Amino acid sequence: MPEGAHAFLGLLKVDATTRWFEGVTQFDFYDRQQHVDAAADAVAEHIEKVLRRQSN
Repeated sequence: MPEGAHAFLGLLKVDATTRWFEGVTQFDFYDRQQHVDAAADAVAEHIEKVLRRQSN
């Protein structure tokens, strides 16, 4: 999976933020609140960064 993600990111023409969660599978995001929270926080950080850049 990470190889495919890295290939995809290499094709993007826009800024992207990546966050890799070691030892976490996709299924952990269904029922492990700490992983869901960490992923949601990462998304919020990215959105805030993009919006700050656009407002400057």
